[in-house]
Amino acid sequence: MSKEYKFLIYAVEAYKQRKNISGYQALSLFKQSGVYDYVLRRYDALHVLGTQYLLNEFEEIINQRIKTA
Repeated sequence: MSKEYKFLIYAVEAYKQRKNISGYQALSLFKQSGVYDYVLRRYDALHVLGTQYLLNEFEEIINQRIKTA
C-alpha cells in the first residue's frame, strides 16, 4: 500500500472520530466532496501538517462542496 493511501486512511479515521460517524460515512463524505482526491494529490504538502489543521481543512472543504452541490 502506498504512503498516500496510508495517509488517506489516517485522515478518514481521524475525521470519523472527530465527527463521531462511521468509517463508511466519512469515506462517502470524502468522495462526494473531493477530499479523497485532494488528499491523494496533495500528500506531500498535507502529511506534514497537524491533525487538527487537517481536520479543519477537510471540514471546510466538505461543508463548502456539499452545501453548494
